[in-house]
Amino acid sequence: KVGKSIRSVRIWNKRGAETFFTMANIVWTVELEENRRILTLSSATSIDVFGCGPIIEVGIKFPRNSEQEQCNEIKPLGVTVDNKFHLPIWVESCSFPASIFVRPIAQRKTS
Repeated sequence: KVGKSIRSVRIWNKRGAETFFTMANIVWTVELEENRRILTLSSATSIDVFGCGPIIEVGIKFPRNSEQEQCNEIKPLGVTVDNKFHLPIWVESCSFPASIFVRPIAQRKTS
């Protein structure tokens, strides 16, 4: 069936001897293109940009595991398309906290 729906899925994780699950809401999109069905799965968690602002870059930062860990950088996830960005499924299904950062992308000057 062509269209878009939201489904809740259970994602199982294993950490050491412990097994647990997290629930994630997934956007299930089926499109028809040149007699082919295209299935796209994405997180139902999205970032919406209102107004006519610039393209927004989205990044993620995980907390440090220890005080000795030096690298705690913001890793880019992507940019908004049509003023919207759906977080990747792995971000919503991870079992530890993460911070999401957004910033406008500087417009490049062309000569």
